[in-house]
Amino acid sequence: MKLIAYVESSQDYSALAAFLHSVGGHRFALTDTSSFNEHYPSIKDELERYARTLTLDERFELYRAFHKLTTNTETNLVASKQEYTLEKSFLTEDEINILILKLIHEPISQSDLAQDVLLCSRPALSARIGIIKDGARIGAASVQLELRNKHKVSSTAHPVSLVLNLSEVYTLISTLMANAGQRQAADPKAVIEQGLAEMVYSQLSSYAKKQVDPSLKAAGIRMDGGVSPRFEGNALSAGRSASPSTDRERVGNWVYYEKSGRTARVTISSGDATRDLVGRILPGAVPASELASAPHANPASCFRLQLEDGSVEVLSWGNVVDVAES
Repeated sequence: MKLIAYVESSQDYSALAAFLHSVGGHRFALTDTSSFNEHYPSIKDELERYARTLTLDERFELYRAFHKLTTNTETNLVASKQEYTLEKSFLTEDEINILILKLIHEPISQSDLAQDVLLCSRPALSARIGIIKDGARIGAASVQLELRNKHKVSSTAHPVSLVLNLSEVYTLISTLMANAGQRQAADPKAVIEQGLAEMVYSQLSSYAKKQVDPSLKAAGIRMDGGVSPRFEGNALSAGRSASPSTDRERVGNWVYYEKSGRTARVTISSGDATRDLVGRILPGAVPASELASAPHANPASCFRLQLEDGSVEVLSWGNVVDVAES
């Protein structure tokens, strides 16, 4: 049976069909399945070259398909004598760590993650989870997870990577800082925007900083350069930790309630006193028609809180003392 026919006969191998129709892979399409092992080294090398043109999700599906194709089972006509493991695949260490972080956004047992998703051994996955838990580096970023559940793993870390030219870097930094500058200092989004800009700036080379600094300074933007790209924990986890939360963790937890739509207790300062309001922080800008209820607040730092009775109150982040579970 020809390899292309075998691959196209099963949905498990669908990611390999495009490879066998590609410029480099088509020469293996008519290879007989009985001679797969003879051509395995060449196919493996060409597969790695082809995978360089794909996105991470596509690379992951291609790895899974090739792993299954080479796995020795009773029904597999193309079993390889050489085991195509996760460690020996074309996926890099960074990519594997990123995949793990993405795959554990929903709680999953280590056994299921290893055997059913990553197609690797449980000890191999446990070793990787241990490294991430202790503090793994992905590019310039540091990721350290708090994994308290012994049976399942989960995280809210979303690894995002961008390769930008200097014009794009300048646009990203200046836009984030300009937007933060329009808000009140207490606005959690202002803190996050400034932190994101600093994280981007900290990764620039000395040459790149010299190129963008004059334009940033001309725009009234001064960068500290001391905020490293580091994942600081899951939403709401800091409040349950023995260590004090950082500003980024604290305001990240505040923004979590807007993002999730969960009911929160918002503590507002009123002169020397405070009052608690319970409701949902509504996303989006406050309509101009409602800003009249907060005449002395910065419109850019106002938000709407829908109270339990359905009414809506316009508040200013400058008056917020805390946001917590209701």
